[in-house]
Order: sequence, then C-alpha cells, then structure tokens
Amino acid sequence: MNLRDRSWLRWVSMIPALVLAVALEAADRIAPPPSQTPSGDYDFTAPIGPHHRRVETTLKVRNDKGELVDKISRYIELNPGMHFFENGKWTPTEEKILPHPKGAAAENGFYQVIFGKNLNQTGAIEMIFPDGQRQKNHPIGLYLFDRSSGDWVLVGAIKDSVGQILPPNRVIYRDAFEDIRADVIYTYQKGQFEADVVLRERPASPESWGLNPDTTVLEMVSEFPVGPNPKISKRLLKEERDATKRGSMQQPELSDDGIDFGAIQMIQGNAFQMQRGNRKPADKEFKVEVGKRWKLDNGRQLLCEQVDWPAIAQLTADLNPAPSNTRTKRLGGKRSWPQARAPVSQSPMEPGVLADEPGMVLDYISNVSSGTVVFNSYTGYSTTYLVVNTVTLTSPVVIMGGAVIKYDRNASLIFASTVTGPTTTAYFTAIDDHTVGDQIG
Repeated sequence: MNLRDRSWLRWVSMIPALVLAVALEAADRIAPPPSQTPSGDYDFTAPIGPHHRRVETTLKVRNDKGELVDKISRYIELNPGMHFFENGKWTPTEEKILPHPKGAAAENGFYQVIFGKNLNQTGAIEMIFPDGQRQKNHPIGLYLFDRSSGDWVLVGAIKDSVGQILPPNRVIYRDAFEDIRADVIYTYQKGQFEADVVLRERPASPESWGLNPDTTVLEMVSEFPVGPNPKISKRLLKEERDATKRGSMQQPELSDDGIDFGAIQMIQGNAFQMQRGNRKPADKEFKVEVGKRWKLDNGRQLLCEQVDWPAIAQLTADLNPAPSNTRTKRLGGKRSWPQARAPVSQSPMEPGVLADEPGMVLDYISNVSSGTVVFNSYTGYSTTYLVVNTVTLTSPVVIMGGAVIKYDRNASLIFASTVTGPTTTAYFTAIDDHTVGDQIG
C-alpha cells in the first residue's frame, strides 16, 4: 500500500471518541438513490447523494507574476447522512429534535427517531432505519453482575421520567432510575444516534453486597421488543486465562458484540467523566471501553452494556454516594428482567437545560451502515475529497492512486474493515494543505 500522509500528527490528534458511519441503504421515504450504483457502492460521479456532495468554488490566487487570478476548485465533500430524499430531491438533514404528539421527534434526516414523553414504557424510543425498518427499545435497569459467581444486584430499575428537549438535538430524561440518581440522554446527529446513561451518584461497591470487585461489572440493560434480528460478531476485550478459574466462571470473558441490523449497526461505546454542563469528556485521555452483549432471553431481545467495576470506581470517585436503601438486594441464580409497562398517554415535550453538575457517561452508539467505498482518481470531477466530521467506514474501502483525501478541522476517517491500497501514491492530509489536490478555502 502506498499511502502518503502529509500531516500524520494532525490526523491522529483529530480522532474523537465518537464515530459516525456512512449509510448506503435506501429508506422508506427515500426513493432508490441516484447517488448509488446497483451494487450499493458509492458513486462519487453523481453530483449529490445521502453522504456526499460535489463542491465547486472560485478562488482568488496569485500566479507566477504575483497577479490575482481566478482559479476553479472542485472537491467532493463526505459527511455521513448529510441528505435525505424527499419530494423528489436530496434535502439537507436537520440535526434538530422538535415537539411531537408522542413527545418529541427528529424527522428531517436520513433516519428518524420518535421519543416517548415518559421513558418508563414499552418501546419508549422508536427508530426508523434508513431502509424503512422500525426498531423500538426502552431501558430496564442498572445492575452489578459478578461474572465469576453469577450473582447480581439490581442497582436501579427504570422509573417514570418525563423527557425534555435540549435544543437543538438532544432529549434528556432526568432522574430516570430508582435508588440511584442517573439521567438518560439521547443525541441525534446526521449519521449517528447516541444513547447515554449519566450517573449523578456513585453506586454502592460490590463488596457491600458480597460480590467480588475484580470480576464484577456495572451493567446497563435495555430491551428491544420490536425490530429485526441482528447479526452478531464478537470482539474480545478481556478474558480469564487460568483454565481452572475459567471453568468455574459464569461469564469468563468481557467482550463487545458487533450488532448489525443491516441498515444500522451498534458500534463500540465508551465510559468517561463528563464536563459540567455538557457531554464532553472531562479527561480526553481517560476513557474506558464499554463491552456490549446481545442476548435472547425467553423471547426477549436484550442489550447488556458492561464496564469493569475498577474502572467505574475510578470514574465515579468524585460523585456523591447513592443513599442506602432497602429495596435493592443481592440476588443469585437465573437472571430475571422487569416487565416494562404498556405505553402511557402522550403529549409534546417541553424544552429544558442541562444541569451544571458532574457525572459519568456510559454510552452506546448506533450508526447507519456503510457499503464499499472507492476513493478514485477518475471520477470525471475531482481527485480531491474532504472529510467532514468523523466518518467510520464499516465495509471494504478501495483507495486508488492519485486520490487526495483532506480532513476538515476536528474530522477523522476510521477504517473498520479491509482497505485495498493503491499501487501509486495517494494522499491523506489537512484541509489547509494546498500543495496537493484542489485548494479548499
């Protein structure tokens, strides 16, 4: 592979914790996209599509004589989910959540989400995939689970919580759990949907319940009563290598399931301390991988997100402890899951503000899926591509010789599948590098 990165340090430093992905499936409201080839791959020769657009500008530059002259600049902007097809044309996605008869909704985008006013109901969160499939989910509760003994503690079951819109693109359900104060925050973006549990108090330690802190995880469990069955691929995060210990453990490994619904994929999440008053990590260097497991239990589809207790103890050290209670108790044997109640009466949500207080975030991320992407040097338009925001390509990527891929500020390109490289030079560089490819800005 012959890839010449002309700004390696800048590229690496731009990679944030959260990722977007590129979707190549057509939504129910989206007619067969003219920006796709029959194979489902990108067709950058089209002027516009769900995840790209052609840009042509006229710049004033100085020639060899020092004179100002006009220069045409052409490039292809790549930004996942930037358009949706409506009324016969591609329309810019709006990262905006508005009041809705059921509570709130983000409806003007490549995928849509409806938020029930009360989180404590079956299917409170409804997502309409880009291919028209519908998925509903709701939280069940927070647990401590000892992977060795199989014993578990219900730290906090979901309770009534009325949502508020945090303009422009978030919904918060405050104090959504019994026995521990924690919020649930959802964020709608062009090609990515984030679900965060934000602890405002520190859970009681596993030792206080007779659990082993070295093998205990904090676990967030959600149910998906409506939606397609996913394809699962496992990635190992850690495992018990001692054969004797391993044989006696209920769950000897901590893994992260790749959960693929076709049009939507759930990818790696993180746990981190959040800054006061916003979602950004308080310490960009200290983030912990969240392992997730997809389970089918007595016909119920469950998502179990797990983080090792030692990491949780460190991340929640500055939070006030949750008050002691008598409802939470140590349990053992077969896991059981509370039943969510039937949908309750709905009405539009009111706006709110995010409180200025510390917290710890445990998140999962859903991305629209990608098909094969070919960065080629013979589109007939331009050899220069501009990556806007953070793009994760979840399917094979082909990079042709002569292609120039530039990064906007705070943008990054993450390859989550195979990459076929060129036999001649291709370039990865920053937006302000004018020595190669078309000048941008």
